[in-house]
Amino acid sequence: MGDKEQTDLGYIEAALDELETYLHSGDLFGSLRGYQSLSAIPFPHLTLGGLLLALKRSRSRTLSAKNQSRLGHFQSQLETLHTKWRVAWEKKATKEYRSRLRQWANYLNDLQGDADEYADYYGQEVRLRVMLELLADDAREILADDVNILTSLDQRLLNRFVQDSFIWDEELSEGFSKERFWFLWGKLI
Repeated sequence: MGDKEQTDLGYIEAALDELETYLHSGDLFGSLRGYQSLSAIPFPHLTLGGLLLALKRSRSRTLSAKNQSRLGHFQSQLETLHTKWRVAWEKKATKEYRSRLRQWANYLNDLQGDADEYADYYGQEVRLRVMLELLADDAREILADDVNILTSLDQRLLNRFVQDSFIWDEELSEGFSKERFWFLWGKLI
C-alpha cells in the first residue's frame, strides 16, 4: 500500500469532514488544518478540484479490499453531499474553474517565456488542466468565453506537445484515458 494511495484517501476523508462548511463558505481554498497524512505532511487546501483529483486517482489505482471499501464509503458520502448541496457545489466548481483556468494560463505564459525553466514543471503543473477537465462537469455557469480561453490554451499546448507515454505514475494510466486526458499522454517539445 503506497504513500500516494494513503495520502489521496486521507485527503478525501478529511475533505468530507469539512465539505459542507466549505461549500457554504465564500472561500475558494478551504482549510484542512488539523488533518495530516500518515507521513505527517499537512494536506493541501480543500478545493473541489483537489477532491475530484484525489478521487479520480484513487479510482484509478488497484486498492486493497479494505481501501476499496473505504473509497466506496467515501463516494457514497460524496454523492449524498453533492445531491443535497448541488447549487452550492456548482457555484464553487464554477469559481474554482475560473481560478484554475487563470493558473493554467499563467503557467503556459511562463512556459512560452522561458521553456527551459518551466518545461521541467509540466508533470506537476498539468494537474491544473486535469482539474479543469474534472470541474467542467459541475461548473454549470462556465461562459462561452471560458470555453474559448481553454480551447485557445489547449491549442498553444498542442503546438509544443507530442503524444508519448503517460507522464504520471503508470498505475494511474487506465483511469485517465488518452481521449479525455490527452495532455497526460505526451511530452513538451
